[in-house]
Amino acid sequence: MKKLLPSILLSFFAFPLGCLLRYIYFNILPSYGSAEVALLSIVISLNIISLIMALNAINKREERKL
Repeated sequence: MKKLLPSILLSFFAFPLGCLLRYIYFNILPSYGSAEVALLSIVISLNIISLIMALNAINKREERKL
């Protein structure tokens, strides 16, 4: 469970992190495109990264048991 904690936290905070990244992208950097689409793609990307981290932690744990 300890190895899964970073992926769980990343998944839980994906929307607030997405809002922060959208704010940085659209208010500090020159903006191209829609803010809503950018937020959706950032949140989906963070959740996919979280899923990959969780699968990696599960696979490493199973390899140690063998």
